[in-house]
Amino acid sequence: MAKVYQMPAKPQRQRPSWRPRRLIAIIVAAVVVAIAVFVLFLNAYTDWLWFGEAHLRVVFWTQIWSRIVVGAASGDWSCLDEYLIRYVVEPAMRPTVLASSLAATLELVREGKVELHQQSAFAPIFLRKRDETGEPSGDGAGSSTTQ
Repeated sequence: MAKVYQMPAKPQRQRPSWRPRRLIAIIVAAVVVAIAVFVLFLNAYTDWLWFGEAHLRVVFWTQIWSRIVVGAASGDWSCLDEYLIRYVVEPAMRPTVLASSLAATLELVREGKVELHQQSAFAPIFLRKRDETGEPSGDGAGSSTTQ
């Protein structure tokens, strides 16, 4: 009888582990976060240098603290006049600042990012941030209702 030659069994290929993919995803996420933080820092640093050159660093820090406070109390109504008066350096600039700020605020209302409220003609203008879904936040008092 002839001797039958048996082929050796193929070695099993090991499946790649999910760990390298997870590691790559973590590295990519860390790089994206690092780039975002760098851009925010770069914007803040540029503003800091500009305000320093104009000898207005107090305005820079007021702006930073105002953003923090307004961000923390985003559901509350804020008066447009009170919010902007901090940034007016010269009294002669007040009408220009109010007019341009009102135009910017109306654009934010049109985009659905801010709610606007004014009780009557020549009354103070109040605004607040809309929630992420675009629905009116808080008590439901929107731009068409009274406060």
